[in-house]
Amino acid sequence: MGSFEGSYPAKVLRTFTQEQQAQLRTLHERLDGKVDEIASHVAEQLGKDKADPTIREEALEAIERWEQDVEMRAAPPKPVGKLQHLLSEHHLISENIMDVAERGGGELRQAIIKAIMEWRHQHRPPS
Repeated sequence: MGSFEGSYPAKVLRTFTQEQQAQLRTLHERLDGKVDEIASHVAEQLGKDKADPTIREEALEAIERWEQDVEMRAAPPKPVGKLQHLLSEHHLISENIMDVAERGGGELRQAIIKAIMEWRHQHRPPS
């Protein structure tokens, strides 16, 4: 099961139109791919193998720090360097997911917010 289907309860999935499901599935695939790109870049910068379990953790921490930085500012920070560009792209994909939620109304928006939070939790490596 992909992150799209795994991110939403069946009840919520039934509320999406076919078009919304297709958009969300594509966006979730892009989000997963961007996390992989960020992890690859982090591995390269640290001189480690991408399979090293600490690499995914480092990538997710970088994403979390970027998201917190974005939330604290009136305007998103201007990305400098490859990592920040990748983090900015990840953020934009997340924003696109939220845009689909906005068009779907309050219940759908809440479901998507919950799904994004759960996705972040599920992709955090075990302690």
